[in-house]
This record gives sequence, C-alpha cells and structure tokens, in this order.
Amino acid sequence: MKYFLTGLILLIFSGAFSQHQVGHFNTTYQDPSMGNRNIETEVYYPATTAGDNTPMASGQFPVIVFGHGFVMVWSAYQNLWEEFVPNGYIMVFPRTEGSLLSTDHQEFGWDLQFLVNKIQEEGANNPASPIYNGVANNTALMGHSMGGMIVQEIAKIFGERINKLICFATGPIGDIPGRFEPINTSIKKLREEGI
Repeated sequence: MKYFLTGLILLIFSGAFSQHQVGHFNTTYQDPSMGNRNIETEVYYPATTAGDNTPMASGQFPVIVFGHGFVMVWSAYQNLWEEFVPNGYIMVFPRTEGSLLSTDHQEFGWDLQFLVNKIQEEGANNPASPIYNGVANNTALMGHSMGGMIVQEIAKIFGERINKLICFATGPIGDIPGRFEPINTSIKKLREEGI
C-alpha cells in the first residue's frame, strides 16, 4: 500500500508540472537566398492536445532552433522536446546535413539562420500554421557537437535575433582558421574578462 500511494503521488505531481501537451508538424521550407534550397523541418510546440497539427496552447512561446550533431538525426533528441515543449518552448529541428559523406557545415549554418527568421515569420504571418500567433519574439539557438560549433558562429553573425545560446558536447578546440579561437585563447579571455 505504501508503494502504491507513493507511486500515485508521484504520478499526480509529475503531471502537475507539465503545463502543455506536445504538438508537432513537419514541413519543408524553401530558402530563396539559397536557390530555393529545401529545408525539411520538424516543429514541436505547446499544444492543447498531443499529436500532429493540433491546436496550439494559448499564449506566445519562445523558440529554440536546434543544430544536431554530426551524422545525428533529429529524432535522437526526443528527450529534449519532451522536456522543453511541455514547459512552454517551441523547438525547431532542421533535418538537413545528417549524411556521413555529404555534410556541409556552412549550408547547415545557413539553414539554422534561415529558420530563426522563418519561424518568427510563420508565427506572425501564416494563419494556416499551427503556431500562428503563438511565437514570442525570443529565440535561442541550441546545438550539440557539430551543431554547437555552428550555432556559436550564427550567434556571432546574427546576434541581435538570438537571446540565448546553449551548447552541449561541443568541441572546445576550435582550431579551424577564421572560424573558432583556440581553447587557450578562450581560457585567457575568461580569466581576463570574466563571464
């Protein structure tokens, strides 16, 4: 009986802290600045009921545009959208540049940069979209491994549109000329300038 009551209490409280269900849609955007490059995209958003193309929860929600790791697929990050979306975030996953033989870091960066603007535009101007009128003007970039290195570059270039930068398991070396500073330079700056 003791275990039953403990389990029941945990079940009740775990649901109490998840405010929203997870809605989802898949779409292919076209980037006209890249010769109408197709950017297949998975979008997860706070919804009134779980499922595909379900109504969005009321309110406006911040966006997290996510850059996947090298040769990783968007579905490997299910734990992230299951954590963030119920707590009021829209998560956007491009499905481009996941191939071992043909990954182009520059094009993936352009895809992420394009999606920062496209999701804001879709939320403001596309009444047919499930996220219409639900996108806050508050965007974060999140990246894992290769995606983490790329979102750092986008934040440098595109900083005024990015409110937060979240990187995990991102390589610290950064010895690519003109792209990342060496780790020793980063450590020196941290010591001299602080966070």
